Amino acid sequence: MLATASKSLRRVCAGLLLSLVASAQKTEKPLAQVDPVEEHFRAAQTFQVTGEFDRSAVEYRQTIATALDRLGDIRVATGRYEGGIELLKIAREMLPAFNDAGIDLAGAYFHAGDFGRCQSTLKEILTQDPQDSRALNLLGKIYFMQGNFHDAEEQLQASMKIQPEFDSVYSLALVELKLKKTTAAVVLFDEMLASMKPSPELHDLIGVAYRQTGYVPEAAGQFRKAIALDPKHPGTHSGLGLTYLLQEPAQLSAASEEFRAELAIAPKDYAGHYFLGLIELEQRRPAQAALSLQEAVRLEPKRGDALLALSRAYLGSGRPELAISTLRKSLVLLSDPWSLSEQASAHKLLSQALDRLGKKEESAAHAAKAAEIIRSQGQTDKEVADTGQNGLRQDVIRFDEEAFRSSTTSSAPNTQSTAKLEAEYDKSIFPVLGDSYNNLGVIDARAGRYAQAASEFAQAARWNPKIESLDRNWGLAAFRADLNQQAIDPLSRQLKHSPDDLTVREMLAMSYFVTNKFNKSAELFAPIVDRLPNDAGLLYAAGMSLVRSGDPAAGAKLFSRMLEQDANVPEVHLMLGEAHAQQAEPEEAQTEFARALQLNPKLHEAHYFSGMVYFQQGKMDEAAQEFQAELGLNPQYVPAEYQLAYVRLTQHQVEDAVRLLNDVVGRSPSYSDAYYQRGRAMLEKGDTKAAIQDLETAVRLQPSAAYSYYQLSLAYRRDGRVEEAQQTLKKYQALHGNIPRPEAKN
Repeated sequence: MLATASKSLRRVCAGLLLSLVASAQKTEKPLAQVDPVEEHFRAAQTFQVTGEFDRSAVEYRQTIATALDRLGDIRVATGRYEGGIELLKIAREMLPAFNDAGIDLAGAYFHAGDFGRCQSTLKEILTQDPQDSRALNLLGKIYFMQGNFHDAEEQLQASMKIQPEFDSVYSLALVELKLKKTTAAVVLFDEMLASMKPSPELHDLIGVAYRQTGYVPEAAGQFRKAIALDPKHPGTHSGLGLTYLLQEPAQLSAASEEFRAELAIAPKDYAGHYFLGLIELEQRRPAQAALSLQEAVRLEPKRGDALLALSRAYLGSGRPELAISTLRKSLVLLSDPWSLSEQASAHKLLSQALDRLGKKEESAAHAAKAAEIIRSQGQTDKEVADTGQNGLRQDVIRFDEEAFRSSTTSSAPNTQSTAKLEAEYDKSIFPVLGDSYNNLGVIDARAGRYAQAASEFAQAARWNPKIESLDRNWGLAAFRADLNQQAIDPLSRQLKHSPDDLTVREMLAMSYFVTNKFNKSAELFAPIVDRLPNDAGLLYAAGMSLVRSGDPAAGAKLFSRMLEQDANVPEVHLMLGEAHAQQAEPEEAQTEFARALQLNPKLHEAHYFSGMVYFQQGKMDEAAQEFQAELGLNPQYVPAEYQLAYVRLTQHQVEDAVRLLNDVVGRSPSYSDAYYQRGRAMLEKGDTKAAIQDLETAVRLQPSAAYSYYQLSLAYRRDGRVEEAQQTLKKYQALHGNIPRPEAKN
């Protein structure tokens, strides 16, 4: 579709956006004109103050959904479809029955070219409300874009009966023309003309509809009426010029005059420059054509068809070097599968240009490529080479279709003034969204819906992170919902803001503990160990964190406090045993492990840690028994299986060790030490190739482990790869002494 329709539709969208954003800025309004976002927000605050929390929550949700719907519309209108769709989806999820958000979401999908999601969203809405005129109208447009004109007619007629708006009337008229129901279309156009003040813009749009559907004389008549109303209306002369090119035969001189008239009014009109250049090529004036097409390329440098036409002008005016460079650029832009005919033309022209420069071999290659494309499309050389009036006609049709699809699906451009108004609206609405989410979170937290509250506090932080007490509320809700990883960031910020808040410190420490970040947990617990309440869970977490982070003595003190309250907690004895083990007190450790298992024979990890104590003492048979006992209780426990495999290696039970290690790497593919031990086993078995594969994997997974390089150097040497063995041994020597051996790991 020509620039007229594109600009007209875009101006309408831009105007709607400007009025939408501007209206949101007004704070003083009569009651009947109160902004719905503001109205719902005030109602929510009132209900919250009076303790009507359920009604308050409903109003906050309505506030959020309405505001996000509006923000999403603005994002879509300025071409940021992904961001707009995200906001509209949240708005619809917030209030599933809020059909305005659903239709706006469908519209966003439509503008983004995702007709499938658009259609499914509309059908969901129409299931709820079969009389929604906006949904019917948009569904009709979808069918129109898909070429399903009969269904498009049905939907648009239904929409128009409910709400006869300009958009649905115009769309229906287009459909009727596609279905060759000219009388029905004329009636609709007459109704439009009768109900609106005559304008060149309206005649332009009707002219576009006629030309798009093949009614060329009728289209020309509408453009002439537009010119009669305003000879200097932008886009109208180009519209008439394109229409002249579709006549049989094409009226080249008349079209040329119209394009020149357009350029006198709008010097940056792409269609005027581009088609004037094509006409000049057809009239065998390549030098003049090059000037027109150069300007078209300057205006829209990403259009491969304009570059292709410019290369023809260069070649026709005796400038093959320029033609070649231009053609190469055009091929980059014409790389999609819908541009195969243009690609074939470009290769043929490249072949001709290269031939003129004497580059016969390269010329032949491009000629062959052109022939290959032509054959794949079932075309003939004549069809591809048709640059006469029929080719010009096809250019107009293709240009029309592209512009029509673009203007139908694309939203308004993001002008500087629109961007400024949008920024102002964002500034005013973000605090409202933040407060609404925060207050909704407070209401849900009061009711014990902590996971939902945590999600709402997270959204509040997205829109206004400066809300007082937000981080504390968010962290508390996430912690109570057992969303410990989510709780860490807000609690960390809150503790930095209020370092003496003991409750926040304890919750943050517990969150780190639950997520196995024992060093972080210990750092937070250490300054307050003497102030911790006699809470078994808290003392256990603090003690375990201290033990695991390398302070077993401090951890043992906390476990002793727990034992004073209840000596029969098996987990406490387990941790005391681990603390004694870390302090090299094996007898005391085994006593505690035994007591833990006496209290709970199925306690996980007690046999494992007992086995590790025996292992450190070199008592391999006893260690193996404990590791097997752990696996009997906990078959998925990889550390016990790995340690048992290592013991079997020391006992030269290689086959059993390999079986266990195969299971370990199957369960934990990134366990580098398991590959290392299996590599050692393969070396012992004499399978050097398998050993190299495992040891190379161990090195790749843990490149700082010296022991893997040493074993790998041995394997390389046995395989005759002497140079690689020497290089690997040097790597081992550079790292040796810095890395513990893997069998010493807990």
